[in-house]
Amino acid sequence: LRSYSFRIPLSLAHPFYHLALEMATPQKVSVVLNTPNDWDEWIQVVKTQAIAGDIWDHVDPKRDQIPTLGKPELPKPQNVNREKNTYAELTAEEKEEFRMIRQDYKQQFDLYERQRAALASLRAYIQSSVSRNCLYYTFECETARDMLIELQKRFKPTDQLRELDLAVKYQKLKK
Repeated sequence: LRSYSFRIPLSLAHPFYHLALEMATPQKVSVVLNTPNDWDEWIQVVKTQAIAGDIWDHVDPKRDQIPTLGKPELPKPQNVNREKNTYAELTAEEKEEFRMIRQDYKQQFDLYERQRAALASLRAYIQSSVSRNCLYYTFECETARDMLIELQKRFKPTDQLRELDLAVKYQKLKK
């Protein structure tokens, strides 16, 4: 008689294997702005969204001056030679320079379009991540940055509020 032995991987035989697998699987976490206690986490999630779209500098509510998102200007033959109005009038060397300028323009335009789309997405994201009873703070705001400024005014905890909160938590721990 032959004897066969089957080995069950230890990880599958362990009674908590499935629980460990569920815990290891990343979960999408939603942070909803509802109270000042939510502000720090919420603004970090918004910042992550904005950085991913390369627009944080355009929406950062802490900054006094923000760069404007301007549509790049389409190059003209005059950018290479002020005296020439058409591409056909340019010399071979000037045409090559013009092609390089056009290529740079296309890259700038693509960046502009991506950032414009990211700003629109961020605006929608902000409104979708604010609780319903706080949503009206985003109404009448022209830009995502305006929304962040309005929400910051109402939800960013002051130092005094943070100290009071810590004192309350400390008192509870002492008991």
